[in-house]
Amino acid sequence: MREDTEEVSLPTKPAVEQQDMRKLYWIVYGPPGVGKSTFLASAQNVLFLTTDSGHKFIKSMHRPIKDWPMFKKYVKMIVNDKPDYTAICLDNVDGIAKMCLKYVCDKRGIEDPADEKWGKAFNMIAREFETELMKLTFMDKYGLFFISHSVTKDVKTTFMERTYTSPTLSGQFYKIISPIADITAYYGFDSKVDEDGNQIRRMYFQPNENLEAKDRTTCLPESIKISKNINGFELVERYLKDPQSIPKKKKIVFKKK
Repeated sequence: MREDTEEVSLPTKPAVEQQDMRKLYWIVYGPPGVGKSTFLASAQNVLFLTTDSGHKFIKSMHRPIKDWPMFKKYVKMIVNDKPDYTAICLDNVDGIAKMCLKYVCDKRGIEDPADEKWGKAFNMIAREFETELMKLTFMDKYGLFFISHSVTKDVKTTFMERTYTSPTLSGQFYKIISPIADITAYYGFDSKVDEDGNQIRRMYFQPNENLEAKDRTTCLPESIKISKNINGFELVERYLKDPQSIPKKKKIVFKKK
């Protein structure tokens, strides 16, 4: 099958200081419109490879991805030319994963991976996706940001029934990304509103029985309120740079009568 021959180019970066936090691997997921792309764009000097048309309303360096061959061209360009970005963001990674799936299925002459026996197509799709991703991780030069949407499902166990919120990214692809992520953060709307009547946004970093999250840095609190008029990334960065800035929980002391 002939691959796309469309020309691609990388945007020029502004000169900004590189921060360690921006070299981490992030998964940021949440409902549409909460501001996931805006949050990561506020990190500055991030190249967005995007399937999301909403970037025309966000101040960011971005290139639209139309199909998997185009994504592979950008990966090759990043690896060979070594542009001086701080991080690469796949926004959203669900869309890019679907392009990978379609690319492999087209090459195999099938409509669905399940059309081939013994999971052969599924294995080829995972290998194709992981190969391109590892080209970026092996460089150890960039942070990697993955944006996904969120889904909440009912989970039943022998003893209880609960809801669980996690990324919408297909399990096949999530199993590749999740192990390398330093931070998996859920970015959602709080049930409360601020003084202007706007719904409060909050980012969660610690896992619980109802939420997929991870913090390998061990520096982040359970959640951080992200106000509309602040640089959310810099706010989280302060916690990573100065763990002492995290408010301490008051210990409950029971006095003897």
